[in-house]
Amino acid sequence: MGQITRTNFGLTKTRVLTNAEVIHLPTTAIEVVAAIPGVILVPVLCVAHLVWVADYSNIDANAILSIQVGTTPVIVWTEAGQAGVNNLLAIGENSTSFSELVGAVQVSQSVGLSGFADADVVGQPLTIGIDNGAGGILHDGDPGNSLSVTVFYNAIPV
Repeated sequence: MGQITRTNFGLTKTRVLTNAEVIHLPTTAIEVVAAIPGVILVPVLCVAHLVWVADYSNIDANAILSIQVGTTPVIVWTEAGQAGVNNLLAIGENSTSFSELVGAVQVSQSVGLSGFADADVVGQPLTIGIDNGAGGILHDGDPGNSLSVTVFYNAIPV
């Protein structure tokens, strides 16, 4: 599952997903960083790298690939208007994509993320998943495909 490494940027963890795990991301989020009781894991940046053999298909026009704190997306790749999911999973070659903590997930007067109950963020894992609309699981890909997901994050005790 990868080793946690301390860097000047904070902590980092890499998780390599198999082809089968990528195909099922719309129905089964995969843990990248395990939950720590009494700690908020704050992802700052994610680097995703696809080792490509064949493209994935059935990517919804509004699909969102995300790193989540618990079940809340906080680092996202959007398909609508940017082809962010296709550009990672279906461009016909190895690909790398970077994404960072979004500016605002919940509406508030604060800048950045706000408005979370402790139960939503304290002691929650960092996971990766895809909201694929009504499309369900992805199709195609190849058993030789793998998706390496590296999350740079901070662990804040509360």
